[in-house]
Amino acid sequence: MNKKIFLINPYPYYARGVEGTKYPPLGLLYIASFLRQHGYGNIKVYDANIAQKSNEYVIDKVEHENPQIVGISANIVSHRAAIELAKCIRQKFPSVIIVAGGTYPSIFPEKYLTFFDYIIDGEGEEAFLELLKKIEQNMPVTTVAGIIYKEGGDIIRVSRKPLVSTVDQLPFPAYDLLSPPLAEYSRKGRVVKKFMAPILTSRGCPYQCIYCNKNIFGSNFRARSPQNIIDEIEFLYKNFSIRQIDILDDNFNLIPERAMRVMDMIIEKRYGLAINCHNGLRADRLDEKLAKKLKTAGVFKVGIGVESADEKILKKIKKDLDLNAVKNAVSNLRKLGIITHGYFILGLPGDNPASMQKTIDFAKKLNPHFINPATCIPFPGTALYEEVKQNGVFLVNIEDGLESGFFEGKVFFEIGPTLKKDVIQYSKEAFKQFYGRPYKIYDILVNLRSFQDFKWVVAMGWGVVMNIVRKKKYAAT
Repeated sequence: MNKKIFLINPYPYYARGVEGTKYPPLGLLYIASFLRQHGYGNIKVYDANIAQKSNEYVIDKVEHENPQIVGISANIVSHRAAIELAKCIRQKFPSVIIVAGGTYPSIFPEKYLTFFDYIIDGEGEEAFLELLKKIEQNMPVTTVAGIIYKEGGDIIRVSRKPLVSTVDQLPFPAYDLLSPPLAEYSRKGRVVKKFMAPILTSRGCPYQCIYCNKNIFGSNFRARSPQNIIDEIEFLYKNFSIRQIDILDDNFNLIPERAMRVMDMIIEKRYGLAINCHNGLRADRLDEKLAKKLKTAGVFKVGIGVESADEKILKKIKKDLDLNAVKNAVSNLRKLGIITHGYFILGLPGDNPASMQKTIDFAKKLNPHFINPATCIPFPGTALYEEVKQNGVFLVNIEDGLESGFFEGKVFFEIGPTLKKDVIQYSKEAFKQFYGRPYKIYDILVNLRSFQDFKWVVAMGWGVVMNIVRKKKYAAT
């Protein structure tokens, strides 16, 4: 097992509207730790995104490391950068085996297999390991579950293995193999305590929201045990001086009792952590008791996914959510002094001026500290994408990836009564009506608890201003 492996998260230098905290490439780090657990000792992970290094720089890194295997992750925004990087590697190092991973390569393998040798389809740990074994043994890869490759001009997709059922068995992400080091994410991110690390306590989501891509982790909720989570936090606390944990789960509190137990164990350890649930908690699984436990454990920020305040829209997008539960959750969090974000999506299928204004009015009445009103993106691999493909019109060629994120102000499709001009207008209105109230400015300022809070709010405010500027610019095109 002497193969040298170099895993890369590419830098999408062209991307706009993707502001926010940048996290380490957990997928690559889990693969690295899993390979090491199975005897591969010569692995490095490079995050060109946090380093903001061009492909030319990365090529120099590849030459210096001289690997036999290169793995590159790709998503809808980094799609272009990943292919450009693979093309450069293929031209300069023709003997290197290049492997792609992520949702986009799995959905559009024909776009990748010109410059990539293989694609990991789905969860990467076991598939990557089996692929490496076959390559080392110089054996056919036809039996490697969960890969895609080309043979004689045909694209071959080998059926996947079952998803990892016991996620406690996976080793913790290999942060010691990461460059730049983990501390760099705190220097460039919006954190209240140094140093910060993300943690993923579960995989899979049982909900069926039509805009969400579950190509990697699937619909089966697979939770890590509270003890396993605490073991990782202890590891990060002692080995990397981590004092802030960002929970990145889709459904951390899907099982409230489990979330309570995790918080209890953190409290018992007396770490003094700052805990960020910015990725979002389920409002209908967040009662007053759990909210108080979150506060005691050190949670300082929580996101709540609402999307729309129109019941017909919620039903259409299969967002199984009680708006009264949203009101109660935000009220409980605010009473405890936890910074609360409301996540909304404008331009959902069926949205019109009346429904979007209804959502804005609800957001104002709900009154979280902040809102993040995004424009709807029909990600490939989702039911929404298929619906637009059949019944609507794409305004942007999604299949070639995007050069902007949720907050650029672009409108990506029209369908039925949902029109570009209305979505642009109400996207601007959401920012203006919510943040333009004198009370809201006062509300934000009086809830500052520290200088770190002040710095974070300034960064957030600048993001709001830039979003409004982008939306005006986009509306003029």
